[in-house]
Amino acid sequence: RADLFPEGEEANRAVHKRRRLGRVWRAIFIGSTAIAILILSILLVKILNDTMGLVAEQSEMPERELLSAHDPSGATESLDDLAYDDLVTLYAANVSAGRCRAVEREQRFHADRLVCDDPDKVAAACASAAPPGACTLAPRDESDLRQLIRADVVRPRILATWNAIESILNREEILAEAAARFPDADVYFKSWLSWEFITSPQSSYPEIAGIRTAILGTLWVVAIAVLFGFPLGVAAAIWLEEYADKRSRLTGIIQTNINNLAGVPSIIYGLLGLAVFVRALEPRDAVALRRLIRADVVSPRVVATWNGLESIFRRDEIMAEAAERFPEARVYFRSWLTWEFITSPQSSYPEIAGIRTAILGTLWV
Repeated sequence: RADLFPEGEEANRAVHKRRRLGRVWRAIFIGSTAIAILILSILLVKILNDTMGLVAEQSEMPERELLSAHDPSGATESLDDLAYDDLVTLYAANVSAGRCRAVEREQRFHADRLVCDDPDKVAAACASAAPPGACTLAPRDESDLRQLIRADVVRPRILATWNAIESILNREEILAEAAARFPDADVYFKSWLSWEFITSPQSSYPEIAGIRTAILGTLWVVAIAVLFGFPLGVAAAIWLEEYADKRSRLTGIIQTNINNLAGVPSIIYGLLGLAVFVRALEPRDAVALRRLIRADVVSPRVVATWNGLESIFRRDEIMAEAAERFPEARVYFRSWLTWEFITSPQSSYPEIAGIRTAILGTLWV
């Protein structure tokens, strides 16, 4: 019908109105995009500002003193100047015998000889059911050894930090403040985002920790996913589209599951893999043995608990109270709602009891 669409002057007014509305929305979209870019730029500048600046660092054994004791001539200026054998000698001479044995048991210093451990004990450990890393891993390289020396001997501690803008604009005031507050500390400009940070492994000391392990783990996961997931996914798609019987019940079930899994977050896949490949496929005798040891040998007893807020805001008072009331107890932060709690069976010991039996019983009913 002709009266369904405007004509003449009415049509022109409708077109102009739509154009004005379009210009308004275009301005809104451009403005929102500009604001988003501005906010992201501010965030990026803040991140870069926090990744570098002056730091006040103090070490239990300064590297200069360590090297001067090792080489009194003063020819060695850095750990990077030492040969591998000198690094091993330096490490073994400045840590306890027990620590040196434990490190060497994890990974050897030399392939043909031992520095701190007993060869007979290492041979017996390698012949056991659970051999240590020293039996299978290649010897440590110079980078790992220098990392060990810094972590176990030098032990640097960052006492204070200042961001890049503060360090540039208020350098003299910061140096004076650091000299007054930390007279024995070294104050220097440090960039946390460096090649050493990228190539260093994880460490319990944040001053020397890196992200190499996380990067390699991510690359391994991506590589395995590509090698297995891509061919299987393409093959499944070709089979479903070209060869599968569309009326088959199996085809319908597979297609429904694919559609459902497409909307599932990847973290759920991770939890499923944990449940199937780590928990469900773990040897049952090992699980039972660990639980027997915990229940009948270790016999843990929780003598006192504090909730989350108390543990955060009254940590020092709680530690002092626990040390006075329970001098032989171990005080640590614990979450009771864990995957172990969900997958553990019932027990007469509440410290190791779980709800797996109750969950399975509910599902069975």
